[in-house]
Amino acid sequence: NLWLATDIGVYKFFTRRKYLNYPELRNIIGEINDMIYWNDNLILATEKGVYSLGLKPNTYEVKSVNKLINTDEEVLQVNALGHQLICRTEKEMFILENGDKSVIYAGESPTNDIVYFTKNDMTSMLAEVVNEGIVFYEKENGRWRIANIIREPMDSVSSMMIDLKNQMWLTDRKVIKKISFDENFSRFEKVVEF
Repeated sequence: NLWLATDIGVYKFFTRRKYLNYPELRNIIGEINDMIYWNDNLILATEKGVYSLGLKPNTYEVKSVNKLINTDEEVLQVNALGHQLICRTEKEMFILENGDKSVIYAGESPTNDIVYFTKNDMTSMLAEVVNEGIVFYEKENGRWRIANIIREPMDSVSSMMIDLKNQMWLTDRKVIKKISFDENFSRFEKVVEF
C-alpha cells in the first residue's frame, strides 16, 4: 500500500486501486510537508506542528489526532530515530521524545533531507543535507553534536539514504550520486554519478 501526504490531505492507495482520503484533517492540521508511519501511527510534519494520527487496524479510519508539539514554526520534515522523532523547521532541527523537545542544531540553512545511520563502530550518526553541504552529527554522552561539515553545494538534493556500507546515495533533479566517505565522514573519497 502507498501513503501520500499532499497539501490537500492524506491518501492511502490500496493495491486494488482503492484509496482513503482524510480531507477533514486539513482544517485541524494544516498543510502537510512530510509523513512517516511509526509505532502504528501516521506522524505528520505540518505547517501547524507535528501530529500523530491513530488509525484503526484494517479499516484505517482515524481514531485519534494528537498534536505532539506546540510550535510557531512550520515543521518541514520528520524522521524516526528509534523511540524518538527528528524534526526540522527552517531554523532548527530537534528531537521529540515523550513530548519533550531538545534542539540539536539551530541554523538558517534549509534542510534538503535528514537520515539516521550507525557507523561501523556502532556510533549513532545523523546526516543532514543543506544547500551548503552535508552536516554530520554524532551522539556523544547522550547529546548530539556536530561531528563534521563537508562544504559542497547541495542545493538541488531532493532525497538521500545511507546504505549498509555507509555510502550516501543522493538524488537531485538530474542524477543519482553515490558518495563514499573517509572513516570520520570528514571528506568525500569517491563520487559516482548514475
